Amino acid sequence: MRNTDHKTIITTTIITLLVIVATILIMVHNKPASQTQAQPAATSTHTASPTPTPTLNPQQLADTAIRFEQQARNWGTDPNLNLDQVKTMDQATFLGQTRMPDPTMPDMSRLTVLHPADGQGPDGLSPACREDETSAICNTYQTAGAWWRQQAWATGTRWVDGPHVTINGNTAQVTGQVRSMLIQPGDSFHSTDYWAITPAWQTNTIDDTLTFTRDGRISGFTPHGANHWWVNPWYTTWDNSMANSMATCERVAIPVKGQPVMNLYPSTDVMRAPQTQADLDGIVDWRLWNGICLASCNSKPF
Repeated sequence: MRNTDHKTIITTTIITLLVIVATILIMVHNKPASQTQAQPAATSTHTASPTPTPTLNPQQLADTAIRFEQQARNWGTDPNLNLDQVKTMDQATFLGQTRMPDPTMPDMSRLTVLHPADGQGPDGLSPACREDETSAICNTYQTAGAWWRQQAWATGTRWVDGPHVTINGNTAQVTGQVRSMLIQPGDSFHSTDYWAITPAWQTNTIDDTLTFTRDGRISGFTPHGANHWWVNPWYTTWDNSMANSMATCERVAIPVKGQPVMNLYPSTDVMRAPQTQADLDGIVDWRLWNGICLASCNSKPF
């Protein structure tokens, strides 16, 4: 009898201990999250965008975008001439100051991973060679840059408003305006010792989307606004459309002393130059000739 009671006590004790342990486990399991020990959060290896977020801050990205846009679009002859300073200048001095330099793409490797596609930029094949690779002008001017310096005395573009940059994650929106100028041979109007050089100016609106790599360099360049080759000279194919595009834009007849000597023999279109002050239906501004044009002029200045 005593042996049976002893076994009963042991069994009861074991059952009681099991109940206590089970109760404790249930209490721990149901304990509020705020009272449990904090666990480290899991780290995801996936990104929301296929392009990694740049490690640079927005201001650094904006600075890169501005430098890229300036080097991408500022090139050639500066079109922002002070007309009051150059009027009546000796023709050789004027031409020396405005001659387009050899177009060479700047080193932008610190700003972008982009490179001109085959045929783009001044080192691309000239339009003359694309039309007829056996022609004499192709043999003489094989690259677009060399060819264009034979078609025009001066070509160039500069930012005149902007670039204005808005950063959104790994992209930048760039807006503003650029101004371009073109001078070609062909002017023949003159009065006494002064001859006309009649450039054309064109202002274009820029609206670009830039994409950045993780290290903050530009990997995508998408123009939504104007994209003529003369406003995007490194990443477009040069052609012979500039003269026709600009011929009826802003034109000013600049009086220079002596007959201009350019020694250019264009093989493509040349802007029409005024033969008289009444020519080109009032497109040309003759205000710089006030006080110069005498009885030999065909009509009064506009």
